[in-house]
Amino acid sequence: GKESWNDLPLVVQRYLLAAVSVPEGQVLTTDLRSLRFSQTGSFLTDPESQWTSFSAHQTISANPPGFVWDASVAMFPHFPRWPMVQVCDSWVQGKAGIKVALLNVLEMPFLEAQDATMQAEIDQAIELGEAMRWLAESFLVPTSLFPNAGMVDWSAVPLQDGTDDPTKAILRLDDSFGLAKALVVVTFDETTGLPTGIEGERPKWVPTAQKFDMVEWKGYFEDFQQFKVSDSSETTVVVPTHMKVGWINPDTGTTDLYFDGYNHNLHFAGVPHQEATQQQLQEPMETTVMM
Repeated sequence: GKESWNDLPLVVQRYLLAAVSVPEGQVLTTDLRSLRFSQTGSFLTDPESQWTSFSAHQTISANPPGFVWDASVAMFPHFPRWPMVQVCDSWVQGKAGIKVALLNVLEMPFLEAQDATMQAEIDQAIELGEAMRWLAESFLVPTSLFPNAGMVDWSAVPLQDGTDDPTKAILRLDDSFGLAKALVVVTFDETTGLPTGIEGERPKWVPTAQKFDMVEWKGYFEDFQQFKVSDSSETTVVVPTHMKVGWINPDTGTTDLYFDGYNHNLHFAGVPHQEATQQQLQEPMETTVMM
């Protein structure tokens, strides 16, 4: 983040001022370090099947960027409680991981590579995908999107007449993370200034081809609510409590949704600026899927 506040597109300045409110006369002295919350909703493993229910606990780290999503996903639409598949999706200290276990016991191999080169490609694709997931969910910890946090870079979307698009901006991970392709275009509501959605190209595993393709990916934010970041602080944030995600179908241009989740029980943790760099999200133990 080499940007200053004045470098930000106006639409982003407007959003950040709406997303984080500090009592009058006070300065924003606290970065949110992390957010813990629970999530419930529906998941679609492939477009031919039916939606099944899931419940999850997630921790999002704002600095350094990362997350751990521990979910139980129902295998069958009509049996929401059994059998369950445990999924742990994580991006911690630059390492991405997806672990899947059936009935908490049997770990299922995920994307077995044929050789080292293919394994490196798979690892890179998964890391890019997880970094883009973090960008989409960073709106839950909006202090991470301020220029002084150094996590992201914002840029305007130019229109043909040379002016900036008043409703869109490009959000990318800071160059220091070495993931140049981790970027999304954010669309903001003209009335509220809050983001309504994001889109970008994200790696998608294509089983028939046994490889990742870059596919247009889209997320939607709904039901924004205001939360106090702690009992002792008057600082509040406005974040989405309903999120939907899907792949854009290249043939029809429509969005094939595969995730529909509601966020509950949000618990923020914050630290003064100078301590923020020492905080690390601990790497999840190998046993996370064996809950």
